Amino acid sequence: MILFESTSFFLLQISNALLLAAACIAVLRFEQRVRKSESFWASPTGSLISGKKLAGANIDDIESADLHRQMDALQQEIKHLTNAKANAGTTSSRELLIENAINMVKSGATPEQLARTCGLNIGEAQLLKKLHVLPDLSTTPSQGRA
Repeated sequence: MILFESTSFFLLQISNALLLAAACIAVLRFEQRVRKSESFWASPTGSLISGKKLAGANIDDIESADLHRQMDALQQEIKHLTNAKANAGTTSSRELLIENAINMVKSGATPEQLARTCGLNIGEAQLLKKLHVLPDLSTTPSQGRA
C-alpha cells in the first residue's frame, strides 16, 4: 500500500510540474503577442489608425514627408523632360542642316561642298546628291520616241 501511495504521490508531482510548465509557456506566448501588438501600435501604420502622435511625428508630418517624396519625383521628371527637350533641339538643328544640304543639292552643289558646309561625311553627301538631284528635263526618254 505504501508503494501505491508513493507512486500516486510521485505521479501527482509530475502532473503538477507539467501543468506548471504549460502555464509558463502560455504566459511567455501571451507576453510575446503583447509585445507584437505594442510594436504595431507604435509603428506609423498603427499610429495613423489610432490617430495618435508617433514619437514626435503626427499625421501632418507623415503627409508632409509623402509630399516631399512626390516633389522629389516630380523634380526628377522635370530634369528628365528638360534633357529630352534639349536633345530634341539638337535633333532639330541636325534636321535643319540636312534641309540646307538638300537645298544646296537642288542648286547644284557637289558632295565635297556638302561635306564641308553641312558637316556631312562624303557618303551622306553622295547619297543626298543621288536622292535629291533634279532630273534634267531637256533629255527625257519620251522625247526620243516621238
